[in-house]
Amino acid sequence: MKLIIQSVREAQVEVYKDAEYSELEKREKIGVGILIYFGVGKGDEDRADRQNALDKFTTKLQTLKLLASPEGKIEMPLIEVGGQILVISNFTLFGSYKNGTKIDFSQSGRFSFSEGAYDYFLESLRRKGFSVKSGKFGGDMLVSSINIGPINYIFEL
Repeated sequence: MKLIIQSVREAQVEVYKDAEYSELEKREKIGVGILIYFGVGKGDEDRADRQNALDKFTTKLQTLKLLASPEGKIEMPLIEVGGQILVISNFTLFGSYKNGTKIDFSQSGRFSFSEGAYDYFLESLRRKGFSVKSGKFGGDMLVSSINIGPINYIFEL
């Protein structure tokens, strides 16, 4: 599993009913916090410890010093600033290229498996007391954010 985590002043996702982005299904917005792009790889399907890995990460996230203090030092955990989390599923995190111009997504996890991992991740975050909002797994979405820093992290679980 791969996560891109961005420190944000605010972030929003609009989920649409179709790829033409003509009919809005739902809108979620957060203030100060983190925007997480969450991707599941083909290799994650065989991992017996995948739920344990997600639980360990969400526990670590309670104390992980991800955010900048007023002095500009990266020393603040999300929970300390009352930050929120917006989670967006993103199968393209496992995209790669070797030759030509086409991106290969064969290392992305299968839809049904990845959806279960995504849902489990959201629940794990909520069980740890985080204020969590999300897009729709596999949905047609428009995501916007105002990033702080920029502060970005890439984690592989």
